[in-house]
Amino acid sequence: MQLFNYKQIIDLQVLNDYYQSLRSSDFNFIPESRTAKFLNGLGMRYKADSGGVKLFASVDSIGVLSFPPAEQSFKLVFLMQLANPSFMNFSNLPLEQNGQLIYYFSNKAENKREVFNLGSDQLLLNQNEHASLADQLKVCGGNYRYSLADGDGVKTASLIFEDRELILETQELNPVAGNYNFQFKMDDFPSGRYRLEVDGGELESFYYAPAFRSGSYFGVLEIFAEVDEDYRWYTDEDKVSKKTYTIAFEHRKTLWRYKVINRNGLEFDDPGVKEQENPWDFTHTGNSVFVSNSPMPLKEVPITGIALRSDQNDAASVLITDLPNPGPALIKPDPANPATIYSDIYVYL
Repeated sequence: MQLFNYKQIIDLQVLNDYYQSLRSSDFNFIPESRTAKFLNGLGMRYKADSGGVKLFASVDSIGVLSFPPAEQSFKLVFLMQLANPSFMNFSNLPLEQNGQLIYYFSNKAENKREVFNLGSDQLLLNQNEHASLADQLKVCGGNYRYSLADGDGVKTASLIFEDRELILETQELNPVAGNYNFQFKMDDFPSGRYRLEVDGGELESFYYAPAFRSGSYFGVLEIFAEVDEDYRWYTDEDKVSKKTYTIAFEHRKTLWRYKVINRNGLEFDDPGVKEQENPWDFTHTGNSVFVSNSPMPLKEVPITGIALRSDQNDAASVLITDLPNPGPALIKPDPANPATIYSDIYVYL
């Protein structure tokens, strides 16, 4: 009788330098329906762990994987569900979540580098140093449609499954009122990245998964068996070579705006907000409102020593030694310039 044990093959961690520990627990990772069934068939198990995922695989008595990955050529798909509604506020990503876009992460990223001064290279699943617009991808949960205008004659559209660079379907259309309205029924196609080409030219990439019909997700994670050697979690002898994958997010910076509510009618000669240790300067914009001259970091660990003075030039006129730092909830884009984001802090005297 052959006995099987389980060994960990992958540890996925999500890091965000908003947190002092860097470790983010802001996501739930949910196996896509086909992946949930596939895991059992491959003798694999997964465990949610502090906002990440641990994957285990069965091995025989000498440590060889029960299902050699190179022979299987598979991938695992996990849907990323945002568990912390404040995450978008303190992370350096677009504030408004477009329901037509998701963030796509994969162990095919080939982005091995150091982040957050950790002292060693990380196997990043995002494209750049931190997750960014470069990781966004259009999403599709049902039929895929694309309208192409201003043309004449027959045009041929090809729907390409990027996992295998395989054309799954082609369509030839004549224009109707000058428009080509391509439509592909996706129900029988596997989850994954797709590319639409018309007459050999790429028009659009998107991610298809049936789960996106009824659910709203932040992103998707794909773990492939066939990847670059640095990311590969097994050896040529089909033994475990455990890997730690990282998705890295950067903290947001905002203009801090202190709004002082002078309920006791204290007299201010020339009020100011000053911070001595670091070069954080504030301007009094009137009505006891003080705005930082440059964006400041939103961090779990507060910046100390930001003082409110009744006279900005008199170090002895301190009214409050340590003004509070802004919480992630009260951030406000400037209506005239949405790229400028304020963090409001109310101070009562």
